[in-house]
Amino acid sequence: INAETWGRIKTMLVRAIRPDDFQFVLNLDSSVFPIANPPTVDCLAHWYHYSPEFGIIYEDDNGKIIGVNICIPLRRQSWDLFLNGQLSETDISVKDIFNPEQDDAVAFHVYHVEKLGDLKNFINTAFADLASAIHKKQQERPFEVIGFSALCCSPTGCHVFQNTLNFRETRYHLQDYLVRRTKPSLQLRMLEGASQTDLYAALDEGWEYYIRCRIVCTTPEESSPVWYLLRKHGSRL
Repeated sequence: INAETWGRIKTMLVRAIRPDDFQFVLNLDSSVFPIANPPTVDCLAHWYHYSPEFGIIYEDDNGKIIGVNICIPLRRQSWDLFLNGQLSETDISVKDIFNPEQDDAVAFHVYHVEKLGDLKNFINTAFADLASAIHKKQQERPFEVIGFSALCCSPTGCHVFQNTLNFRETRYHLQDYLVRRTKPSLQLRMLEGASQTDLYAALDEGWEYYIRCRIVCTTPEESSPVWYLLRKHGSRL
C-alpha cells in the first residue's frame, strides 16, 4: 500500500491492523459514538479473521498512530442485513465476513476513519490506499466490490460521506440521536431507538440536540469518488 506525505509528517508507514491496535480503535470510536453495547476486541478479531489489510493504520516515523481507516469486509447477504437494520456492527461475526477464498463479492462498511496527525486530504488517501489493498487482494483471486457503507454520527462525518463522497442514506432510517452538553466540558449521550418523547425529555434535562445518526451507502452504478479511485487502481467492480 502506498501513501503520500503532507505537512510536517516527513515519513509515514501504512500497514494492516494488528490485534494490539484493536482497543485503540475501539476507544476512538466510543469517544464519538457512545452506545450501550459497542463492539469489543473479539468483534475486531472476527472482522479481520481473513483480511487484516482492510483495516489500515497510519504511523509517523516515531511509530505513533496518526490515522486509521477501519473497514469491515462483509459478505453480500450480511451487507444487505446491515443496510436494512437487521445486523449491527456489534453483531457482525466471522460468518458475516468476506472470505476471499470462497466468496465472489464484498461490500465494505467503514467502521471508523479518522486522521490524528497533520494530514491533508486524508479521506482521499484513505480510500486510495483501500483501493490499492483491494486490487492486490483481487490478484490472488478475483472478486467484485458491490458497495460501501458507513454509520455517520457527527456533522463532520455526514458532510464527508454524503457531500464529499456522495453516499446516500439508506431506506432504513435509524432513530438513534446524539445529544450533547458543552459545559464544563463536552459530553455526548446516545438515545438509541428514541421516540420523539425520549428526545424531548433529554432536551428538557438540558441536553442539546446534536445529530440523528444515519447509515449511508453507495453502489457501483452510482456516482462517487470512491468508485473512481477503485477504477483508477485497477480494482474489479
